[in-house]
Amino acid sequence: GHLFRELVLYRKNRNKLIKSMTGYLEFFEKLNKDDLLCIVNNGEGVLNIAAWLYCVKSKTKFIQNNWCGMIPGKRYMSKDILKNRWIKKEHYDKELTREENIVVKEFLNYSKEKKSIIGLGKLPILSLNNVKKFFGLLVDYYRDIKLINEIPSPFFFLSLHLIRYLNKIKSKRYHKHFDKTKKYFYFPLHEAFDSAVLINHYRFFRQDKVIENIAKALPEDYILYVKEHPVTIGTTPLRWIKNISKLRNVTIIPSTTNSHDIVKDCAGVITICSSTGWEALQYRKPVVTVDSPFYMADGLTLDVKDFENTDKLKMKINMAIDKKIDINKVYKLANAVIKSHYDGSYFTHLTNFDYEYDTIKKLADSTIKECEWEGDVL
Repeated sequence: GHLFRELVLYRKNRNKLIKSMTGYLEFFEKLNKDDLLCIVNNGEGVLNIAAWLYCVKSKTKFIQNNWCGMIPGKRYMSKDILKNRWIKKEHYDKELTREENIVVKEFLNYSKEKKSIIGLGKLPILSLNNVKKFFGLLVDYYRDIKLINEIPSPFFFLSLHLIRYLNKIKSKRYHKHFDKTKKYFYFPLHEAFDSAVLINHYRFFRQDKVIENIAKALPEDYILYVKEHPVTIGTTPLRWIKNISKLRNVTIIPSTTNSHDIVKDCAGVITICSSTGWEALQYRKPVVTVDSPFYMADGLTLDVKDFENTDKLKMKINMAIDKKIDINKVYKLANAVIKSHYDGSYFTHLTNFDYEYDTIKKLADSTIKECEWEGDVL
């Protein structure tokens, strides 16, 4: 999964990649292990992968510092590069106080009222910001800076956005009207280049094949609504869209349709590890997971361990139709989600870094706090 992302999608040179990886590993080997508390990682690039591999080998504490969190202006950290497990168990295990109950209900109500998208928000294809980024990458590329193998090629950046634009236009012909009166499940597509499916859950990279298997397991009188990720419209390969559109009981709906409007009337959400599953629990809707998202706790979700087994998948989907969600467990999980976040965000707007002193200090202080934290995660 790591090498596929770096070599194929980011078009990195194999020899340079090996040289970079070796150089980083040699650097880590020279560190004074007696003074090393932990290694903090951001993202999934070559340096980050090397840091994680070194920590596994040397049994050094590893912190994965996520770009953004489930709450605006905050972020979370985890102990592994997969980022699936970050909710602190100590916050989930205890009963909520009256004040915590109030905060949780306000948090959940605000999310539903605003119909907010979790994460960075929509990233436009054609924008002045992207033009600036392209020329910034171009300058770095021709300077031959030391981190040349750590950043996407400017030409890859340009081609990606051109492909996104063309895919956005072409895929519209496969979109159909969203009819909430039908009996339906919902499958949210992940961004095709997202680490969630390239690295963390690479078995499910071909999401068109995942949907094909779900379609076989659906009850006869239900359909499956599928929608492209709203943050990065146009990243789903067009051939996947074509394959999905041919399935009898699957309907692709416009990517501009708000996920809250889909979730609140669905029979359930079926997902790899999308945060839409977390939104579904807020509406007390059943969630069938094919991997291990962060909200998979205390029996809240229906988890399919053997996804290729259509009979087992069918059983879980049928169970979802009648499943009742314990709202008190949702409140406990929401409280743990809130308390497992740290103040501070990397960005001022979209993916523009915030270099203000106060922001950097918040990031540094919270990272040290996480390094010193000892405990279990859900």
